[in-house]
Amino acid sequence: MSNIGVFIEIIDGVLKKVNHEALSLARKSGKDIYAITISDELASHKDQLKGLKGIIQIPVKLTENKPDQFAVTLVEIIKKYEINDLIAGYTSVSRDLFPRVSAKIDGSLINDCIEIDLENRIAVKPVYAGKLLQEYKLEDEFNLFTIRSNVFPVDTEADGQDSPIETVELQDTETLTDVYEVTKDDSGHIDVIDAEIIVSGGRGIGSRENFDHLFDLAK
Repeated sequence: MSNIGVFIEIIDGVLKKVNHEALSLARKSGKDIYAITISDELASHKDQLKGLKGIIQIPVKLTENKPDQFAVTLVEIIKKYEINDLIAGYTSVSRDLFPRVSAKIDGSLINDCIEIDLENRIAVKPVYAGKLLQEYKLEDEFNLFTIRSNVFPVDTEADGQDSPIETVELQDTETLTDVYEVTKDDSGHIDVIDAEIIVSGGRGIGSRENFDHLFDLAK
């Protein structure tokens, strides 16, 4: 029986809601689930990852930005733990990492999914700026999915048992990509991807200054 993996992002001590959405989706499959995380901050979040077959930890910071080594290590984990379906949130990390993994393992990748049927391996995503919805039927041995935030409900609770943790060291491989700098948004605003409610304005608001009212409303 194949297993399901959920890639868990922990950045600056934060485990985002989309991780729980991915876990809820995986739990509905009835299959064994492995959480995979590239983080040295797992200890403070393991209580949120109960009831799984296991947690596989690569104990380095995700912000170290070693995409080549990360991808090779994930491929080894997928093969060792017989993970045929891997799910993650549609984030800047997965957009960079998952295509590399998919190429190395010769698998399929569907990004920004709003519906996934794991049993039949069918995924739906918006195309043409959301004007159409396209359905994909995946038939490869290995399939990767990223899901849109705030689309999948968090409605399946863990059974309360602690998940066993296994540590996997980062693979030492040739570096093909050098990341020199990552510039973060320091505006203090919530990322629109993570927002529960979005307040928008157009010409009817009258002037640039009047957008301050929208910011006040959003707060």
